[in-house]
Amino acid sequence: RCIHASSHDIFASFDDDSWPVESDYFARLVKHIDHSPETACFASVIAQKDEMMPPLVEATTAATDFTGCGYALRASVYRRLPGFVDRPTAYGLEERDLALQLHASGHKVLRCHDLRVFHDTNLSHHDRPDIVASTIENAALLTWLRYPVALWPYGALQFANVIWFMLRKGRLAGIIAGLLGTPVSLWKYKKQRSPLSSGGILSYLKTRKAVLAESIAQSA
Repeated sequence: RCIHASSHDIFASFDDDSWPVESDYFARLVKHIDHSPETACFASVIAQKDEMMPPLVEATTAATDFTGCGYALRASVYRRLPGFVDRPTAYGLEERDLALQLHASGHKVLRCHDLRVFHDTNLSHHDRPDIVASTIENAALLTWLRYPVALWPYGALQFANVIWFMLRKGRLAGIIAGLLGTPVSLWKYKKQRSPLSSGGILSYLKTRKAVLAESIAQSA
């Protein structure tokens, strides 16, 4: 609702527990916006509590994803997309869904290494049963809303992978609630189903894998 109501084309977003590290964050952001008119989303570099803040680097890299606690978006692009799903708890859906929409529609995401954001959390709230349940429901909802039927088997594997991750983390309390709540969520949002092209989704998955592999190689 805020993006649709905004009077400026660039919409910068932070969580209530995240904030820019650099005092000239917005001046830096404006430079990136001016230099990259083809880019729709400008992703910040995020450091959470107990993590070391990456060094300030005057560089950008192509990305497929962004983190909701620190990014900027062209509202004019967003308004042409299905956009965010109105969910009370959108973990695993919010940013991934929009990143998928952006890629499938041919828009770029740019990671700006001089836009650093501190996120004051250790993510311990992710262990809460209600959040675990919503995350499981969201994994199924992403496939239901955006994947064509031909890619549902792959979406089912992604759904199973989220459940397996929760099991490995010992987050048992919310798993059953998530499984029981999944059919309800799919039915509730059935009118918002807007499948993307198979080619766009496969391109996103392939590009995301390559970006992650390159990031791991650089870290090593």
